[in-house]
Amino acid sequence: MSALTDRHPKEKLYYSVCLGFSLIAYTAVILVLYYLASPVSVLVLLVTILTGALSLWITEQFFKALVFGNAVKITELQFPGIHAIIQKQIQALGLEKEIDVFIYNGQGLINAIALKFISKKYVILMANLVDLMLKRGAYPELEMIIGHELAHHSLKHTSLFRVIALWPSNVIPLLGLAYSRGCEYSADKVAFELTKSNKSAIRGLLSITLGSEALSNEMDIKSFVYQERSVPGFFGFLANAFSTHPRMTRRIEELLPKWDMIQGTTAVKKEVVYDDSRYSPSMT
Repeated sequence: MSALTDRHPKEKLYYSVCLGFSLIAYTAVILVLYYLASPVSVLVLLVTILTGALSLWITEQFFKALVFGNAVKITELQFPGIHAIIQKQIQALGLEKEIDVFIYNGQGLINAIALKFISKKYVILMANLVDLMLKRGAYPELEMIIGHELAHHSLKHTSLFRVIALWPSNVIPLLGLAYSRGCEYSADKVAFELTKSNKSAIRGLLSITLGSEALSNEMDIKSFVYQERSVPGFFGFLANAFSTHPRMTRRIEELLPKWDMIQGTTAVKKEVVYDDSRYSPSMT
């Protein structure tokens, strides 16, 4: 199995649990409909399916009205440098259909989102996230974030079929959230494989955590990961259990061993070293 398609063990585990429960739930529904079959029940089922499909179509149309009218689509003519990154990663991931990628003014929000509706796939990059990286010339970091979002599409996390297949498992408290966190680990893993030719790429996750253009280059990765040791065990578990994403210390900790393996083997731009002497009193 290719490293670009391999999933994190936690995603595999929770996907199996979610799918198993969903299969039981769907089987039960089918049996009930079979034994209680009537023209009315069949009609209700058909109306429910058609209503869901219509609602999804309407949601997509509203989304397109918003994003095509208020965001900037990345193309060969519009931001060709970023477009080249996207096309390179799409090809590496073997994604067959074109994915529309937009830069959107998130009013200060530093984030990126992967979405799929009935047929079309999208990635939304918030403008502040792009600025945070490109103002520092940190293209590898942006590659890491774009790779993460494209990985969600490549791994079928956004697939409508998968969403429907796992939908019944959402009735189990916290199970859907655990699966979501597993998907984030998988997307990080794939994004790392896409960008490991430059060890600076892993800093993309660190940069969006800090959110500071002035300080991002100066952050020490291992010092940040060490903060995980100070997270209270029980309350850290609770905070994680109710979140769709693992906390960032854990996400980077997952990638750190791989990052260490390529240190010293890859030529990268020298990182900025924090110089305390700039704050030393004058000796005059």
